[in-house]
Amino acid sequence: MGDLYAAIRNQHIQDYGSKFEEWAPRILVDQYSDRTHFIFELIQNAEDAGATYVTFSLYQNRLVLCHNGKPFTEADIRGICGIRSTKDEPESGKIGRFGIGFKSVYAYTRTPVIYSGQYSFRIQNLILPYAEKNESAGIDTIPILPFDGKVPAEDAYGEIRRALEKYISSDVLFALKNVRSINCRVDPAGEEWSVNKESHPISSIVDRVLLLQKGKETKELLTFHTQDRQPILIGYELKQSENSHGKIVPAEQHYLYAYFPTAVETYQAFCVHVPFSTTPARDNIRHNAINENLSEQLNQLFADSIRWLLKNSYITLQFLNECSCTVEKHKAKQG
Repeated sequence: MGDLYAAIRNQHIQDYGSKFEEWAPRILVDQYSDRTHFIFELIQNAEDAGATYVTFSLYQNRLVLCHNGKPFTEADIRGICGIRSTKDEPESGKIGRFGIGFKSVYAYTRTPVIYSGQYSFRIQNLILPYAEKNESAGIDTIPILPFDGKVPAEDAYGEIRRALEKYISSDVLFALKNVRSINCRVDPAGEEWSVNKESHPISSIVDRVLLLQKGKETKELLTFHTQDRQPILIGYELKQSENSHGKIVPAEQHYLYAYFPTAVETYQAFCVHVPFSTTPARDNIRHNAINENLSEQLNQLFADSIRWLLKNSYITLQFLNECSCTVEKHKAKQG
């Protein structure tokens, strides 16, 4: 295995130069306005590996991730140590399998360690893999991020703890296809919480989705989706009522999803996910032909969803009035 890592190191030094670590962080790591953004990148990698669950374990000197996705291959090692991104390739069916996105972890660590299948290695200088003492990860893939970067360990612990509490709510699962459960554990406090997703098909394009978090009200959605490998989603929030199927109410989430919430306001009364090509920090949508085509598909899905809702007696005048008032209030609040 050591020969493989040596071969990758030699190739990457040839491709990227021996001083890669000196100039690369300015381009790859510092592109995120929020350095805790790497949490989404780690979930993305698990989603692309087909994982159904993800666990974050935060300690005072490190963050440990665990997921049950497909074990690493040689290509994955080359990818996670490289700088290529798949985010602009919708046909790949993946959000962004390693490459540039994973580099965001280097805001907090200099030497991430990964145990997956037959491979155990650490990464130095962002692109150079070295063999690590072999420890079985069982069926799981386990990246470990020691807090040995520029950010002091105490600060890293505090920032990541607050980010996990902020980001890991049931809403984070809305647009994910594979990951159905995320668990967080924070030591030494022993704080622990989990979020879960259940989907129940109603038709070929409609699912009844439950987003659950212990101690909080379950969010129930009617979700409409396209048939693509990276589907577009529209989610209408449901509340139980006297009739059997409940009633639609305006959603509180008004930010566009591109797998995870972006900084782009939709000003709509329902949740929208489109696998748009975004800027690395997810603060804007790129203007290109792929995104224009996705926008047209979104319009068609919206029309299909309204027809279905009308046919099945979910659309009411009260809902339309509530939507209008909610959106106007939200616009006024934003300013």
